[in-house]
Amino acid sequence: MLKKIRMMSVSYPDIRVPQWQGRRLRGFFAADGGEGSLLHNHGEDGRSIYRYPLVQYKIVRGVPTVVAAEAGISQVYPLVMERETLCLGDQRFPRGHMQIDLSEARAGDTASPVRYRFCAPWFGLNQENYARYKEADETGRKELLERVLAGNLLSLSKGLDITVERRLSVSASLRERLVRFKEETVLGFMGEFSVNYAIPPLLGLGKSVSRGFGVTRPAAEVREKTP
Repeated sequence: MLKKIRMMSVSYPDIRVPQWQGRRLRGFFAADGGEGSLLHNHGEDGRSIYRYPLVQYKIVRGVPTVVAAEAGISQVYPLVMERETLCLGDQRFPRGHMQIDLSEARAGDTASPVRYRFCAPWFGLNQENYARYKEADETGRKELLERVLAGNLLSLSKGLDITVERRLSVSASLRERLVRFKEETVLGFMGEFSVNYAIPPLLGLGKSVSRGFGVTRPAAEVREKTP
């Protein structure tokens, strides 16, 4: 079913950095999070807490952007208000103009499919399904990726406390893209997919969404903005 989700995005339009700086943006804000904080999704022992991240750090068209949903808003808002400088690795940037957008978005299963485009590489494969993907033929690979996407949407739903009432039907047209990540080369995917689900703006799917990967936008919206 559809549910209204409280959203906040904070962007710094006076700053321009490459997309891979999303992980440094995360490190800058997440350093202030305590045990179990939604800012970083790590426990006291430093291990990851496996839940959908309600605070995500992205570089959107070169602009550092922090996106928060529901409970994540109250944790990140005080930090963005008190920071006069952004430190990304050894680079320091004056905050300059900061744009804060508060909104409500609908999320959940829908009667009709919506077509989306990945605007940042999607990491959909773990070690186990990567092996299955490499062994499969073209049809098998497509079906595997579609199943993984459906699973990603169920994880998003759980994180936002949404009940999915309809079976999710995914149809994807994706292409491989190798991405340098954490000193390794990782297989990601770009392209489009349709699914009977409303995804809130700028929230990611798959692995490493807190660092800005797996970001989707409605495909029609992307085409309208393309010169």
